[in-house]
Parts: sequence; structure tokens; C-alpha cells
Amino acid sequence: MVPFLVHRDSYLMTRDINLDQTTDAPVMDGLVNRCIVAAFDALSRPTSVFTQFQKAHLANIFKSMRPTHESIRELLRRENKSAHSVDAVPLARLQLETLYALCLVLDQPSYLDLYLKHAWKQIYIRHLLTEAECKNLPR
Repeated sequence: MVPFLVHRDSYLMTRDINLDQTTDAPVMDGLVNRCIVAAFDALSRPTSVFTQFQKAHLANIFKSMRPTHESIRELLRRENKSAHSVDAVPLARLQLETLYALCLVLDQPSYLDLYLKHAWKQIYIRHLLTEAECKNLPR
């Protein structure tokens, strides 16, 4: 190991992963569902931190994560022996990135407005590009 490459905040692993360990998927599904219910419950309560619009947007983010979770589960079913299971990796990454964004917003609510403005800007830019690309089409 090269000492100058090790950061002082790095985590020193003390045990290797168990390649034979399995996870009970229905138990994990139950935990995911409990988290979603708790999030919706928290978002339904009055707060001075988020407006109704912001809370509705956060709820939609949680709602959009559920089908992705179900897709990951479908791709990783034990009986699914196809190479398509590798497609679960980018979906899992998307879930983690979304969860990170949610944590950031909950920690620093001002980021939600930036997130929303960016999303609307991207939608508008996509609309302008589509309009320009299709201007010569009769329909």
C-alpha cells in the first residue's frame, strides 16, 4: 500500500464480503415499503420547511422510485438466468443517486428549488429542440 494515496478519512476494511450470503427479497421489499409509507406520512404533515407544491414534488420522486425498484427486482429474480440481469446495475445506480438527491434536499431544502428550476429548464430546452427539429414536418 502506498501511504500517500490513503486519505485520512478512508475506511479501513477489516473483513471481506461473504460471496455466499443471500438476502431475503420479500423482507427487503417490506423494508422499502415501510420507508415509502413513512416518507409519505411525513410529507402529508404540515411543515414550515416545504410548500405544498414542494412536498407534492418530493412525493412524486418517491412514487417514481417504486417502479424502478420493481424493475430491478424483476431483473434479479433467481429464476432469471439471462444476461439481462446486468441491466439492474444502472437502475440501482439511478436509485442511489435519487436517494442521495433526496437526502441533500432534506438536509438543505433550498436545493429543491434549484432542482425544480433545472428540471423545468431541461423540459423547456427539450421542447425547443423538438420544435426546431420538427418544424418542416407537416404534422
